[in-house]
Amino acid sequence: MPETAHPAEIVVDGRTLVSRDWMAECSGASKVTVGYWHKHRLDNPDPATRFPEKGPTVHRVEYFDQEQFERFFAAHQKKKQKKVLPTDPALYRGHPEDLIPIGEAAKIFHFAEPAVIRKYLRDNPGYFPEPAGTEVLDSGKEARVFRRGDLQDFDKRRTGNNIATGARKTANPPRGANDETERRIAVAAAYLDEIGGWRRGTAGELAQREGGSLPQWVRAVRAARAQREKHTSSR
Repeated sequence: MPETAHPAEIVVDGRTLVSRDWMAECSGASKVTVGYWHKHRLDNPDPATRFPEKGPTVHRVEYFDQEQFERFFAAHQKKKQKKVLPTDPALYRGHPEDLIPIGEAAKIFHFAEPAVIRKYLRDNPGYFPEPAGTEVLDSGKEARVFRRGDLQDFDKRRTGNNIATGARKTANPPRGANDETERRIAVAAAYLDEIGGWRRGTAGELAQREGGSLPQWVRAVRAARAQREKHTSSR
């Protein structure tokens, strides 16, 4: 007999609680990593940004405070961003339409070698900008090239400066705002098409790229996936 699926979110005394599966999907981390965060939560001396304590267990599913997890994850991301090596200021000298060879792009971001970019393009589509084409270098070798403007946008995303890349500056609309909800679902559907289908962390990628909260994008991605599955099954 198939195991019954349990809700990723529940509401108890007016508080939204979420499961480990929800936290993994939102953050892009594995459930093992989520377990590690919980196990080492007391290593964080700041209770305000500490991983949440375990709440109620319902049908053997453990639930945690959603707002506390979001505070923890925001602080966790900020800490990670501080570890990002500074970008060579040369990236911002020149026209956005300039074409930059892959070797030069790797040096700008202080990557160990151009193979790092090739791996991003192969294994994590949508993370690093797509090449604008290829060109023959002075050495006679053909290399992929990237728009300077695309590399600038990538740099702003990875350092959390999304102002120039479409992040909203206004407050998130209420949950029942149907037009905005439909817009998020449409954006999520287009993004799923762009990356070739769902992968762990999709909602988190959209929240970072488009603005808005993780829960909103979790719901939007879930609805977009359901639409895709319905469309596929009706063929």
